[in-house]
Amino acid sequence: MTIDALPASQALYNRNFSPKSPLLNSHITRALKKKLEAYKASRASLLESSKTGSLDLSKYFFHLYPSTINNKDETSLSSLHFAVMSGHLKVAQFLIKSGADVNSVNNKGISPLYIAAIKRNDQVVELLLRCGANTNLANNKGNTPLHLATLMGHQKVIELLIKYKANINAVNNEGFTPLQLAKEKKSLSLDHFLLVALFGAKQPLKNAELSKKNPTSRKETQNPINLKYFFIKYNLLLVSLIALSALSATIVFSNYFYRSK
Repeated sequence: MTIDALPASQALYNRNFSPKSPLLNSHITRALKKKLEAYKASRASLLESSKTGSLDLSKYFFHLYPSTINNKDETSLSSLHFAVMSGHLKVAQFLIKSGADVNSVNNKGISPLYIAAIKRNDQVVELLLRCGANTNLANNKGNTPLHLATLMGHQKVIELLIKYKANINAVNNEGFTPLQLAKEKKSLSLDHFLLVALFGAKQPLKNAELSKKNPTSRKETQNPINLKYFFIKYNLLLVSLIALSALSATIVFSNYFYRSK
């Protein structure tokens, strides 16, 4: 490539040109345009086809450009990211079989498994786990897929992640485990007893450090689960009192009945 051709190649690559540009009138520029467009097409084609859910299209572009299997866009999302994001199970299966990196992360540290956990797509989650996805791969905030699945109350996804050895005690950058994070954000949509069963043991509801500083904080006493226990105890007490009152009334009536004889 000559010095004169460099501005043309840069303009073409960035699409900063008009049809009337003098640069487009040279045979050098026309040749560059063809090469650059072909190059850009080869890089983007598999990425774009992964979004569509078309297995045939993905196969076509992979066989045309096999070296692009792990190419990424400007945010470092791969074809597998897009297939998972769109919920295209068959495309994801094909990409993994063709060599897609199941632990590829974007510029925020988000892996395909992380996306599948958010999307509540247990079929894709299981596929990724069976193909070697790292259950404990955290994003830039230190959150693992289990943090997000617990935060959003995805029971099946939680079960799968724990089955594949997700660390239930992994802490994020704020020092919270998955269960603690869900409690802190007040976003638990699963029954507390079910969560305890899933995680195998009752975990502290707050960050250990915060608990030491303020073990009986106002925030903790207003926790929905504490209120749930309160109402359960209250209802049990109420039922007991009603039963006791009924028993007392029966005894009094019996005594009165026998005396009247």
